[in-house]
Amino acid sequence: MYYNRFRYYDPVQGNYTQVDPIGLAGGNPTLYGYVHDPLAWMDPFGLSRAPSQVLAGNLKKGGSKTTGNQAHHVIPTDVWKKYQGFFNSIGLGGLRDEAFNGMMIPSNPETLKNSLFDFIHNTSHSKYNDYVTRRVNEISIEYNNGNGIIDDMISRTKVRNLQIELKNKLLNGHFDTVPSKKYPKCKRLG
Repeated sequence: MYYNRFRYYDPVQGNYTQVDPIGLAGGNPTLYGYVHDPLAWMDPFGLSRAPSQVLAGNLKKGGSKTTGNQAHHVIPTDVWKKYQGFFNSIGLGGLRDEAFNGMMIPSNPETLKNSLFDFIHNTSHSKYNDYVTRRVNEISIEYNNGNGIIDDMISRTKVRNLQIELKNKLLNGHFDTVPSKKYPKCKRLG
């Protein structure tokens, strides 16, 4: 049995003996699990950055204010991963964390007061992800089943237009929000 900062790991069982302190937010389907793939989820030097950190850096380079805000992938990371093959085919494969696919959204009540938003971004947003998945799927189906009617360039344009549309809808409050657990007086993206 090994102690790993917050809980004990049992190598015989191949998992922890206590529940993950961050619960399901870690993205692991089992609360007692280690990681999905220890060979891929490895960062021996502690230098790896999460996609939202990379996106925040790119947004900051473009002049976005990052203090008190959180980087939001307009086409979320999970959706991008699901359609990676499609994005690769149309020439957008490595552009998930570019500034065009992101925006800074307030992450706390103080920043929210001085923003155009009526919600904060401090956790996952499954309803939003489902909506974006449906929209990307529509474009992907057109591309794959269009028999040449919709080519790479048209597909890229449709994805870029979707990103602009999503940004506008986010700014204008067109997506469902739910109460924030962390900040009970605030709403968060649903």
